[in-house]
Amino acid sequence: MWLLDKLFKGKSQIESFPNVESISTMLGPELDKLAIRIFRSYWRLLLEQPNTYIVPAVWGIKKDGELDSTQREIYSIIRPVIDRTLNAPEFQGLNRNQTFAFRYLIHAYLIAKIGYMIEYFKNRCVKVPIESNPLDTIMQSLEPVGHA
Repeated sequence: MWLLDKLFKGKSQIESFPNVESISTMLGPELDKLAIRIFRSYWRLLLEQPNTYIVPAVWGIKKDGELDSTQREIYSIIRPVIDRTLNAPEFQGLNRNQTFAFRYLIHAYLIAKIGYMIEYFKNRCVKVPIESNPLDTIMQSLEPVGHA
């Protein structure tokens, strides 16, 4: 029982946490646009590479070895957006652990979003040969469907 008292006594952690609704409203569309921008710019290469290729590009670091030039380019697009996002007023007052958690979630979201687009288009290409599929046209009209 003392554990429950300790958890619920005093100011709750939820009250001290920033407004999650305003963060998600600001963050969702920004990250969707970023993922689409990355995919539109590098889709040919991303479709040729294994699905794990995007992970070091989003994180900006590779476990074994160095990033290739395209991965460095992708990271150079992603990093300023993440830094600008985490410097937004909605994120002011977060402690180091909370900032790290948001940074981690943003990277994971981008990996999942771009990874989904890669796999989706790989599957589309299998159904219709790439020579007869106007992927360039599809890329120009690519838009987010919604926000979670």
